[in-house]
Amino acid sequence: MTHTLPTETYAGTHVITLGDREVRLRNIDRAVTPGDTFLYLPKEKIVITGDLLVNPVSFALSSYPSGWIKTLDYIDSLDASIIVPGHGEPLRDKKLLKATNAVLKELVKRGTDARSRGVDPDTARTKIMPQIKEVMVAVTGDVPAVNRAFETQLVDWFLPSRLRRVEWPAERRDRAYSSKVKIFSTHWLNSLPIFIASGRLGSYFSVSIALIVCRDTPR
Repeated sequence: MTHTLPTETYAGTHVITLGDREVRLRNIDRAVTPGDTFLYLPKEKIVITGDLLVNPVSFALSSYPSGWIKTLDYIDSLDASIIVPGHGEPLRDKKLLKATNAVLKELVKRGTDARSRGVDPDTARTKIMPQIKEVMVAVTGDVPAVNRAFETQLVDWFLPSRLRRVEWPAERRDRAYSSKVKIFSTHWLNSLPIFIASGRLGSYFSVSIALIVCRDTPR
């Protein structure tokens, strides 16, 4: 296998054209990681989110709450009829996207309030879980196994970061992280029309999006 090192960078938006197919790479803010990129195909109305959204329950470990919410808000604004998450089956509507974002906003609001009152994470979790039951069910369908994943992957992993970590202000963030995202060789995009036609987007892009983009390391 031959590995090709990055030869391009982009800040915010990068457009790749394959024949008459336009693929937009977007980096809105820090979200799940310091350098999340998602893909948008405007003609096909497809968004490929990577781990910004997982079906059914997203992973909130080491996330950046305000940037994640900002990014999901932006994705929600796009004209998209298919969403390919980082894991799980492709989605034909925005219900899970909206529900996940609603959960994050509730956890930020209630976690910030708990922190202002000096409540520790365990106590906060005990009090918050009954309060967010409705938004949890919108994500999990109230399936017991999925409820448990929700409690671990979203609540247990998200709340401590909200309660203990103060997010860096934008000016410090911009000094610490390069605003440009490196792009690996884009030969993999040549297969895009095949996978769109065959409906194999989920398994393809859950792997591909993790391989093609990386962020500059902190300085």
